[in-house]
Amino acid sequence: MSTTDMKASINQDTLVKCVSLQLKRPLTKGELEWNVQALSGEVNFTTQGIYRVFGSALKKIKWSLIIKVIQEVEDKRNPQHHNYWKREALIHQTGILNRYSNVIKSPTCYEVDEKSDGTIWIWMEEVNGVHKQFSKEDFAVIAKSIGYFNGTYVNGLAHDEEWICRTWMASWIKSSQKYAMQVDGFVDSNRLSEQVNDRLRAYLSLTSNMEKQLTILKALPRVLAHQDLSKGNIFVNQKQVTLIDWQFMSLSGVGEDLGKLFGVMLSQEAIPIQEAEEYQELLLRSYVDGLVETGIQLNEAFIRYGFFTSFALRCVWEVPKLVELHIKQQNNCSEYERLLNLTSYQLKVYREIMQFPLVI
Repeated sequence: MSTTDMKASINQDTLVKCVSLQLKRPLTKGELEWNVQALSGEVNFTTQGIYRVFGSALKKIKWSLIIKVIQEVEDKRNPQHHNYWKREALIHQTGILNRYSNVIKSPTCYEVDEKSDGTIWIWMEEVNGVHKQFSKEDFAVIAKSIGYFNGTYVNGLAHDEEWICRTWMASWIKSSQKYAMQVDGFVDSNRLSEQVNDRLRAYLSLTSNMEKQLTILKALPRVLAHQDLSKGNIFVNQKQVTLIDWQFMSLSGVGEDLGKLFGVMLSQEAIPIQEAEEYQELLLRSYVDGLVETGIQLNEAFIRYGFFTSFALRCVWEVPKLVELHIKQQNNCSEYERLLNLTSYQLKVYREIMQFPLVI
């Protein structure tokens, strides 16, 4: 939707209500000046668009908020799908994140507006802070905060909402395999280099054992997880972490969220691959510190297993991408080199997992 169409579609009564809530004072339409900026179009199937609405009240008080427009998608109607289309709206409607507001921040929601065309508009606070460029200190703060968040759930904040995903990793893997290139037939092919063949053989070994890994993940102590810890979804402001985009919320194994953070940050090159082992230990130690501060005691082998397995299983998306680039003879690009290094590390971590003497 263009910004012109979006501006014309905005219900001004809803706008006044949301700005009044944000500024904590009653306002009228005539007291607002405002405009719309498109931040993105469709981002992940279920998101139709994200818009910044901003302006002034009484000609002097600046304000801004975000409208996220979500849409129903046919194969994402199941509440247990990892990307269930309505989940973020339900999170805000129920106020579930308010239970964790002293642990980890999330945007204040002012309105969840269900439209006649079937879309849902989520009116939210615009979050300010540092994101996308994280120092090692920032990563330590993020990992510790996630550990504290996870530990707070273990300490008794149980949830029985049917739309919180219980099998996030299995659902994500199924979707990844649906959209990724089918690579089984290329193993030991002379169309692949030895390097790529090595990774493909290891990948096929991993996928043949994957049900076992998913079963163990499901048996780990359960925690409430964000599961979409990319650069754009994390803000750090004076050691306070704010997370946006809770669409993937799940009950997952302890350590899984940390593996997602590590994996995505390596993919986005926010963590240099040559420093992966150093960051791996930094994140793990900080996460454990966060768990410990909540007063719980968990077997560290469980935490390591959840962390390493969640990270390693990301190769079900990235090894096929690597093979596809090679088949298309695009093996001179920086993306190909990045995937060579990243998948090598993912599969190395997977081999280490297989040596874990873990008993659930």
